[in-house]
Amino acid sequence: AHDTFEARQITEQLLDGVDVVLPLTIEHRKTVLSYAPRLLKRCYTIKEMARLITTADERRPFDPIP
Repeated sequence: AHDTFEARQITEQLLDGVDVVLPLTIEHRKTVLSYAPRLLKRCYTIKEMARLITTADERRPFDPIP
């Protein structure tokens, strides 16, 4: 367990070098993108990420085409 978690204000420096950002709401996503527009294709709300994961599983991209 991570009992040292502490909420922090978002900054450009905090977003440097991150692979994916998972904000809780669309408003949080807008805030992230206002600080780091380069993360547009790597910033999803949790709901969006859940939908992407579900859809990716259904498509099975590596199955051979009959």
